[in-house]
Amino acid sequence: MMTLRQVEVVRAVMVTGTIEGAAKLLNVSAPGISRLVKYTEKSLGIRFFQRQNGRYSPTPEARSIFEQINGVYKKVDDLTAIISKIELGKGECVTMNYRLDHSALDFAPLAAGELFCVVPEGHELAERAEISAAEMTRYPLIGIDPNDPYGRIMAAIFARHKLAYDITIKARFGTTVCALVKAGLGIAIIDQFTVAHGGMPGIKLLRIVEPTPFDTFVAMKRGAPLSQHVEYFIECLRAEMRAVGVAAKKLT
Repeated sequence: MMTLRQVEVVRAVMVTGTIEGAAKLLNVSAPGISRLVKYTEKSLGIRFFQRQNGRYSPTPEARSIFEQINGVYKKVDDLTAIISKIELGKGECVTMNYRLDHSALDFAPLAAGELFCVVPEGHELAERAEISAAEMTRYPLIGIDPNDPYGRIMAAIFARHKLAYDITIKARFGTTVCALVKAGLGIAIIDQFTVAHGGMPGIKLLRIVEPTPFDTFVAMKRGAPLSQHVEYFIECLRAEMRAVGVAAKKLT
């Protein structure tokens, strides 16, 4: 297991390619970076870097680990920004698609949902009501990132069934993914709330045969009372999201 500090240091070396560059990026001493990298490699029994002419490049066996490290780092970075805004009084709550244990935050459930496959109108799959994971791998896929909570669900299904899949385009936002699908660049997996109420014209939703449940949450500063406006907002948001869930279950 790696600590967050080890994740930060290994990623810094990966990004800069040198111990000195990582030290400058993190504003610490180079010997300290070097010692921590060596200690991490020894404790995990994995060689992270190949050292040639002072440059550090990832070893083949470490490349998949770096993808996970980037995912963890991004979550930590995003979470830090969320916590900062709440603690500084710039916001009272944040909606999230995952939860975690944190001393400064409380999490309350919003609604459960599921994923759908989206295809362009006029696509050969557009007349279908549902599609399996195996069938999806026959088409170019957009936006599935195994480090994303929703992408992880589909990646796990593909892995469980030993299915190879081709991600032609990666995109961060659901609206971008839907626009790329509408343009005919591939098919995608999207959460039901992004495409609720037909808000993304030009695409067709297909139910996924395999179960794809997920939960959403609202994060709040622990021990801090919420304003009436925010309490009402959360109540309305929860009711709307649950109504969307009921409507999605009626899709055929």
